[in-house]
Amino acid sequence: PALWWRRGSGEFVEHYHRRYAHRINEFLQNNKKRWFEEASWEDDTGESQRPGAVVAKELTAQLEKEDAGIYVYATHPSYSDYIEDWSGPRFYVSLVEAAQRRGQAPRVPQGISSALWAHAEDRVGTYVTEMGWTAVPPGSDAQELHADICCSWKKVPMPRQPGRGRYHHFAWKMDRSQHCTTLVVPGGFTEGVTKTKHYQGITPVKAPAIIFDSEMLHCGGATKSGPWTTTCTVQLCSGSGRRALDQGGRAGWRELQYIWPIGRKEWVPTEPWLAEPGSAVEAKWSEEWLPATLGEHLPDGNWRVHWADGTISDGLRPHRIRLPGRPAPRKRPAPGGGA
Repeated sequence: PALWWRRGSGEFVEHYHRRYAHRINEFLQNNKKRWFEEASWEDDTGESQRPGAVVAKELTAQLEKEDAGIYVYATHPSYSDYIEDWSGPRFYVSLVEAAQRRGQAPRVPQGISSALWAHAEDRVGTYVTEMGWTAVPPGSDAQELHADICCSWKKVPMPRQPGRGRYHHFAWKMDRSQHCTTLVVPGGFTEGVTKTKHYQGITPVKAPAIIFDSEMLHCGGATKSGPWTTTCTVQLCSGSGRRALDQGGRAGWRELQYIWPIGRKEWVPTEPWLAEPGSAVEAKWSEEWLPATLGEHLPDGNWRVHWADGTISDGLRPHRIRLPGRPAPRKRPAPGGGA
């Protein structure tokens, strides 16, 4: 399991965090005065009504120009009991689009899949439905209580069966000396509906890494002054859970374009993100793949490469670089294309 995590989804998230987190946090912090700016659009998820939505959308547009495969959005905001209202934004940095370019996700080891999904049918047709990290401003109140996946219909289709989890959230701290500050409501499977008794039943977790059911009520804890805080996450979806996403408004068709199918094979690196500067790679010049050495990762998200003849090229996009003998990463489809 540890090898699966290190070479698979966990390392992927941490690598992107090392590359982009400082820049993302800096942009969000520099636009603090606009966190409560009203959005000029509406959506089905409710994101447009949340603090930070306008700033997150602008940041995502910048990253799209670099073909980064990163989507930043305003998630459930912080809530102040004192003013009895939202007190500030919280953001999530999603990497699913970047992950999709790798083909299928690495298969989940049998020990983990059996522990998560006791029923054989749940271990078939599984997906990664979210992966990335939270970006939380310093001095934030605790997040409003919520469930990540819930149905808003009065008559719930394909309801969760007791003792049969469908969506599991892996959350961890990159600094293993730190603990996650997530607050959970054990047994709080209410389709996202919250009442006073649920707030009274909040229980803090205390571990560098946790796994919890995404249909359970939970929230991020308050943060101290100082730097922005981060929790890395990956959400796994069972086979029956995938079928339920199509029902009851649990996920819109646009969201369902950005889920990552879990394959049956161990993952073999195909992208340059795992290589360090100085590693041997192949880079595409015109229509030909040529031997090169990976150089610096540039601020615009592209790469510098050193060719075998001693010349240097700046600004090569990731899909024009590959590890020797491997296929190139899949380029992001044009807007409107499938996942």
